[in-house]
Amino acid sequence: YRKDLDHFMIEEIETLITFSHLASGAIDNAQLHQDTLNLATTDGLTSLLNRRTGEEKLEHERVRVLHCGSTTSLLMIDVDFFKKVNDKHGHLAGDCVLVQLANIFTAQLRNIDTASRFGGEEFIIILPETPIEGALIVADRIRNVIENTPIKIPDGPELNVTVSIGITILDKTCNIDKKVLIGQADQALYDAKNSGRNAVRVFKNKPSTP
Repeated sequence: YRKDLDHFMIEEIETLITFSHLASGAIDNAQLHQDTLNLATTDGLTSLLNRRTGEEKLEHERVRVLHCGSTTSLLMIDVDFFKKVNDKHGHLAGDCVLVQLANIFTAQLRNIDTASRFGGEEFIIILPETPIEGALIVADRIRNVIENTPIKIPDGPELNVTVSIGITILDKTCNIDKKVLIGQADQALYDAKNSGRNAVRVFKNKPSTP
């Protein structure tokens, strides 16, 4: 508020230094708090949500769907022959594959969608307000982009990888818990693997045997 900005008294300078230290400490504490939250909720390698947070998001979406009556789709994605990548090119190359796949997921999804690393080379993606027809379009687009995107690895050749994807849906008629939903998507993923990999399959209820 002073008109003469070139001259400050010693007492004023000391006050400003004190305020600057307090502000600096507050900023550092806020950043530390945010870093702690990020470590607790994100996967350290891919920067996607970690498994625990992904499952929490799925539970939240399950409750929302039951109350609102909308449809949400769940994708489970697995990298085909990922062990061969690690065995032939090393685990650093495998890490590069996972990181670049995570970037592809992020680029292909809407802001309301959620991608998380489920474990190893498996990922789950939650697509709110998305019926099965829309989920198939998204899943096949992701599969196609990955198939046609060479993966760069340090000090090595570019790699071409593919993924298999299983899909299940959640609507107000499916009053089941998140573990069952994940199991359904996993079963569809298993069917995609059995059909030759690099494929998308939808979970289908199988009739129980007497």
